[in-house]
Amino acid sequence: VTIADSGGATASSTFSLSVNGALTSATAIATKGLTINRAAVPFTPVTISGGTSPFTYSVAPPLPAGLSLDTTDGQITGTPTVSATASNYTVTVVDAAAATTSSVFNLTVNSAVVATQQIATQTLTAGAAITPFTPVIATGGTGALTYSVSAGFPGTLSLNPSTGAITGTPTVALSGTTFAIAATDTVGAT
Repeated sequence: VTIADSGGATASSTFSLSVNGALTSATAIATKGLTINRAAVPFTPVTISGGTSPFTYSVAPPLPAGLSLDTTDGQITGTPTVSATASNYTVTVVDAAAATTSSVFNLTVNSAVVATQQIATQTLTAGAAITPFTPVIATGGTGALTYSVSAGFPGTLSLNPSTGAITGTPTVALSGTTFAIAATDTVGAT
């Protein structure tokens, strides 16, 4: 910048000017499903660009109990302690120049995975194909449930990981043995 007076004397000085892009946000994770009492893998549902740092994040309505939003980077962490139906949450970001932007994501906190015994005892005959049966049925959780058994079954008996049904043919005799069947949801709750 140069300044000149009426007598022709001048003085100059420099300064630096930066113009940041407008603060904008985008939904990075549109829908998130969690399971009650299962720690959430930390996630950041909204990303930003432009603006002047530092940034301050907030969310409305408040997240379900046990979850929190980091006000400096927008990351959500914690272990939800209550179920919550699918709801929209608005993340608002304010930059150092008071520019504001908001984006929305949907969050559900599903009930816990519950396994219920349907058949307590089953007697089979070695060498005879069995009528498929499902000893344990599970409900709740997030996403599809996957069934597994604690130890291998005798012979060609197998557990369907999608339905929990036992099928096949036992090929060896086995005295009364207890097997534990687990159901696990997509976020690892069992």
